[in-house]
Amino acid sequence: MINARECAIRILYQVETQLAYSNIVIDDIIQKNVFNTLDKNFAIQLVYGVIRHQNTLDYIILQFIEHKEKFARLNKWLLLALRLGVYQIIYLDKVPNYSAVDESVKLAKSYGPVGSSSFVNAVLRNVCEHSERLIKFENEAENVKLALHLSHPVWLIERLIAQFGKLNAIKICEANNNAPRISIRVNTLKTTTDAMMTALSAFQPEPSALVPDGIILKNFSELTSTNYFKEGYFYIQDEASMLVAHVVDPQPMEVVFDFCASPGGKSTHLAQLSNNQSLILAYDRFSHKIQKIKDNAKRLGITCITPKLQDVLKMNESRMAHRVLIDAPCSCMGIIRRHPELKWRLEEKNIDSLAKIQYQLLEVAASHVVPGGVVVYSVCTFEPNETINLIKKFIKNNSEFELSPFPAHVVEWFKKAGVDTETIESGYQTFFPYTCGMDGFFIARLVKNGSGK
Repeated sequence: MINARECAIRILYQVETQLAYSNIVIDDIIQKNVFNTLDKNFAIQLVYGVIRHQNTLDYIILQFIEHKEKFARLNKWLLLALRLGVYQIIYLDKVPNYSAVDESVKLAKSYGPVGSSSFVNAVLRNVCEHSERLIKFENEAENVKLALHLSHPVWLIERLIAQFGKLNAIKICEANNNAPRISIRVNTLKTTTDAMMTALSAFQPEPSALVPDGIILKNFSELTSTNYFKEGYFYIQDEASMLVAHVVDPQPMEVVFDFCASPGGKSTHLAQLSNNQSLILAYDRFSHKIQKIKDNAKRLGITCITPKLQDVLKMNESRMAHRVLIDAPCSCMGIIRRHPELKWRLEEKNIDSLAKIQYQLLEVAASHVVPGGVVVYSVCTFEPNETINLIKKFIKNNSEFELSPFPAHVVEWFKKAGVDTETIESGYQTFFPYTCGMDGFFIARLVKNGSGK
């Protein structure tokens, strides 16, 4: 059986070399190995900590490499052993420095090239000796220093400052480096929020302040092993994501299109809110993603969803919808705290290309919604060019559409929670990862021909 640090380095290797998503690899490797809760949590902390602070860790390691150009050619196992060691020394007060050094040396012996353990030992001992000086990032430009303190790419720091100001940029980055809280959406077709609060008392539940069918869990270990999960009494989903279906507000007997629907979280929520009585066509262009929609609908006991294997940009559907949800592909800036590797993979140039696809999806929705129908656009980002700027451009070019206030009951939830409702009552809302404890998100509600529902 491997220990927590070995588990961590194996996960990190897959994330680094295969561009895998950390949460998927964590689930895969941890499930294949027997861990007690303490070791499991430590392994996860190491993985996410190293990925979140990757540029800062690499900067520190570079201070002890004589020929800087060799850094890019370092053996990956060796680099990961160094990152793990530096992370524990700099960020984990409860791990003694000697333990961080010794365990990283062992990893280098087991996984790195012959002779690499002595190199790891030398670098990490230097880090221990000079740690206070190293994290001051002396002689660096101000934007570089800020990027290292906040463990984000320089270009992203600069972009956030230009868009939202320095204070908000810092708050966004700090929130990105915090572990997200876990929330579930109660399947009200099978039970009630109060009943699930009682049933999941061991998980330290708290009711969501914003979404009546949402519950926040302080303890979520083994959550998916419970019969309540297996039998479809809840769906794991962030509160911001839960709000989307409430903004769509589907009614029984209506036709609802859900574009880019996999894995089916919003589709199943739409079904739930219409009491399993609307016709929901859930589109995705990948067959394995269609299967995920089917699996989730089956687990939750939902029968009104028809999954459709279709690239909606090439849509040939003659049927019109009363409501269309576009949960568009995006830069995912709002969920970096859940997928920290995203901030190292995202490229600034890709944001503009994503905006083009998002606009095309809006145009497809516009041609497939009935007069008086509703189009809801949502993305897990707060990037203006993917959110409000895009919506304003669409309305300017499509005069039959206008922003429509969120449903009255949603507005009331926000007022009770003490959240500013100005933009919500205008038809859109941007959530930042430091507000309300939710993911960064954007939701806009449009109505055709100015006739709301």
